[in-house]
Amino acid sequence: VTRFAKSTLFEVCAALLLFSNALCLGTQVELQSWKHEEMIQVNVIFQVTNFVYCLLFSAELILRAVAQSPRKFLLTGDWYWAWFDIMVVFFQILEIAYSLAAMRSNGGELFHFSMVGRLVRVARVLR
Repeated sequence: VTRFAKSTLFEVCAALLLFSNALCLGTQVELQSWKHEEMIQVNVIFQVTNFVYCLLFSAELILRAVAQSPRKFLLTGDWYWAWFDIMVVFFQILEIAYSLAAMRSNGGELFHFSMVGRLVRVARVLR
């Protein structure tokens, strides 16, 4: 695990994951601006996609932490990026939990909360 998490292949995969997530977020925002009747089906697809990205980003964080030891990961080197990534994943988990709760109660605040979540995730690409 340690060797893989410190490899160039892992870094390339992580970068591709970030960029593909940014493309998906951009596509999602664009399609939601169209306000078509089919958006219910598209929203379900994006919900599943967001869940998969959340799992992948969580796995990336765990692999990085295990490779360096959690203490080193959180307190030395690029610790500020580690905490930033943790916050991004945390907000993504909150967004998913909120959207699941909103689907049950037909919540109208979902759009505003999901926009904040998307902005935080796009900020991760900028790092």
